Amino acid sequence: MPNYSRQIRDAHFDQEQAFPAANADNATAGFDLEAEKGAAEPDLFECELRIPALPNNTDDTKTVTLTLEDSEDGESYAPVDPRIQALVPGVASTGSAARTVRFRLPSRTRRFIRIAAAVEADGEDNTAASYGFALIF
Repeated sequence: MPNYSRQIRDAHFDQEQAFPAANADNATAGFDLEAEKGAAEPDLFECELRIPALPNNTDDTKTVTLTLEDSEDGESYAPVDPRIQALVPGVASTGSAARTVRFRLPSRTRRFIRIAAAVEADGEDNTAASYGFALIF
């Protein structure tokens, strides 16, 4: 496997999406891994999920869930197998801290990928904040 310094961002593979309201979900638009000259080689990039600080996320019994999904046709998405998720639990006094999560795709990932976000029923209002999803080459 090549040892590259994975820091190059392509604007076509970098998105922001506002968090959904309580008891709702949403997702980024899908990235087409075959959009450029055939299939993208998963060994040549990492996925980056940027989660901002969520000062309103103060209910420590509620969690925001961000899940990597894939699709063969860009229409019907499902969680990848094995499942890749980031959980953002509420923190009673300060809200959730910002963090960045990097990961590689499973070898059987289908052509289109996206991040889906879900907020539990009666969760806090984080709709003013946005999460980011990018491929880092």
